[in-house]
Amino acid sequence: MTSDLITFKVSRNDSLLENSQRIPIVPGRKYRIVAPGMFRGGQKYSAMVAAMAISNSGREVKRYIRWVSDFEGNRRDYSIVFVAPTDAEYLVIGYRVNSETPVHSETEVEIPKPSAAMITEINTDEDESYDSFRDYEVPALPKLTEEQEEELERNIVWLFGAPRSGTTWLAQLLGHHDENVLWLEPFVGALLGASWSNRLYDAFYEDKPDFFLSNQHMANWIPQLRSLVLMRAYSHAQTLNKKIIIKEALGSSGADIIMKVLKRTKLLFIIRDGRDSVDSNLDTHSPGSWREEFGKPPAINTPAERIHWIREYSNQWVVLNRIILRAYYNHEPILRLMVKYEDLKKNTHSEMRRIYSFLNIKISERELNEIVEKLDFKNIPPSNKGPGKFYRAASVGGWKANFDDKEKEIMNSIMGKTLKEMGYQV
Repeated sequence: MTSDLITFKVSRNDSLLENSQRIPIVPGRKYRIVAPGMFRGGQKYSAMVAAMAISNSGREVKRYIRWVSDFEGNRRDYSIVFVAPTDAEYLVIGYRVNSETPVHSETEVEIPKPSAAMITEINTDEDESYDSFRDYEVPALPKLTEEQEEELERNIVWLFGAPRSGTTWLAQLLGHHDENVLWLEPFVGALLGASWSNRLYDAFYEDKPDFFLSNQHMANWIPQLRSLVLMRAYSHAQTLNKKIIIKEALGSSGADIIMKVLKRTKLLFIIRDGRDSVDSNLDTHSPGSWREEFGKPPAINTPAERIHWIREYSNQWVVLNRIILRAYYNHEPILRLMVKYEDLKKNTHSEMRRIYSFLNIKISERELNEIVEKLDFKNIPPSNKGPGKFYRAASVGGWKANFDDKEKEIMNSIMGKTLKEMGYQV
């Protein structure tokens, strides 16, 4: 341990995040990090040493971690061995306690300020050695009291919107504030049997008493389902004091059921011109698109196949937005907010100010400006955006140049009524 020690007692609702300055590294070279530390009283998966490989543009390319395994107050060295990625030029070494970790606990910490002294280039045949971030299990948490459930429910914000409508961008704009915890795509709607193309709920909830979510048994399943969702949200966030932003795109298929169950939560609805959404969805069928890692979508090789998918995504957009609209208009007005993607793109700062006001979260002009600037499409590295990439174009009205007259007519015939209701010209 060095003399430059950081000593801190981290409460369960507190966090510790210490980073080094950027340390230059050479792509393809092998490095060893040795980070000493003393931890007492915490729980497994509540603390880690992290090495973040950073590109020249400042993007985190890859993260290597080592879970803290000793909470008995012993001084230990935590070692990570890795080969620098080809697109990484810097390394940031950090300690995390209750920050970016799946478990929160009360922990006493004594660590040195992370620095370049902790990293060494090595030329041996030693294998890479680090832990998998996904290799963890959250222990059973104490059952929430009624008061805690109510507090948690009031801090939950459901972010609904059809796929490729800007839900990810808006979630990131909110997630960069320390008062918010992101929960991305838990698919609660799908788990409730509310697939957008085959909603069992619509078919059975009124006329089939044996249906799990039947109207006749609502008084008994709603309270229990509420407690289940709240406990799962608490397991994710591990705090009652922050807003939990739940981004549900495909899960929007169950928005009306979710809001019926969780009446005190807030609803944030982002809408986008469905024709731009269809345009963006079609791009995911390109060879090598970002969606391949989640299940390769079929290639579009013929005009007939292209028409099929235009119809499919147009219908999906209508069904999901209709479900969200129903949930929106049935929800308490003070607990709901509608945002147009086009307005968010054109006036990001003012729209985000309106959203933060809706969430009752204070944010300074400086911090808001920093968040908006950092996540502006122009600042996304060129290698991460464009055709076939998740960040494709972020355009408004790009569909006009990408569809022929027949295709536009098909989209308008399916989406026209809903587009007009949402204020779009058809």
